[in-house]
Amino acid sequence: MRGRQSGRLAALAFCLSLAASPAAAVEGEEVGYETPDGFQISSLYFRPEGLPSGAILLAPDPDEGKDAWAAVADSLARSGWAVLVPDLRGTGGSQWQRGLQRNRAGFTARERAATGMDSHSALRYLRERIGRASDRLVWIASGAAFEFGPEAMGDLPGPSAAVLLSPRGETGSPAAVGGGWLGVRPILCVVGRDDLVGIETAALLVRERPATECWIVEARGRGAALFRSREDLIRSMRDWIESHAAAPERGP
Repeated sequence: MRGRQSGRLAALAFCLSLAASPAAAVEGEEVGYETPDGFQISSLYFRPEGLPSGAILLAPDPDEGKDAWAAVADSLARSGWAVLVPDLRGTGGSQWQRGLQRNRAGFTARERAATGMDSHSALRYLRERIGRASDRLVWIASGAAFEFGPEAMGDLPGPSAAVLLSPRGETGSPAAVGGGWLGVRPILCVVGRDDLVGIETAALLVRERPATECWIVEARGRGAALFRSREDLIRSMRDWIESHAAAPERGP
C-alpha cells in the first residue's frame, strides 16, 4: 500500500504543477463566536474571491493552534473554499474567558468532552457567513481533533467528505473509532511513514470502513508539520477534496 500510494502522490504533484498560476493570497480574518455553554472561540476565517464552492472546517490538534494552519487554509481559500480554523477551547486564543485563563491542561474530563460543542458552533458560524454554500462541507481534523468529530451535529448537516491527518487520541494512544466518523463518506487518512500511532489509528478506521483511503507519505512530523515537510502535499489533498466532496443538491 505504501509503495502504490507514494507513487500516486508524486503523480498528482507533477500534474498539478502544470496548472495555471494560483490566485492571490487570502488574508485570514480574526473572528470569534460563542458556544452554547458560553465559551468564546477564537478562529481564523479565510474567504475566497467570489461565491465559495463550499466550506471547510479545519480543526487543529490542541498542541498546534490555528496559526500553524494559515498556509494550508490560504491555499484552500485560493481554490474557492471558505475555510474556518478555530482554536479549540482552552487552547491558543480560546483560553481567555471573561478575563480568566482556562487552559485545556486543567480541564476536567467533562470539560474536555464538551469540546464537541466547538465543532457545532463552528459549523453554525460558517452557515451564517456563506449560507447554502456550506452544504458542501469538508471536515479536516488534525491529531487529537479526530476525537471531536461529527457525532452530534443536531440540526446541522454532517460533512460530505473528511480528511483525518495523523489521527490519534489526546493521550497519544490510538483514538477509539466511534460512530461519528463511521457515518462519513468518503474519508481520507494522511499519516507520515514514521507516525506509528497515526498509522495504527488509521488502520482501525480502515478496518471498520474498508472504503477509507489512506496515504502513508514520506514526510516528517505530524499534522501541520507534514505540510511543511512536503509542500506538494497541500496540492494533493486539495485535489482529493475537489474530486470527492459531493456538490450540494439544489432545489428547483
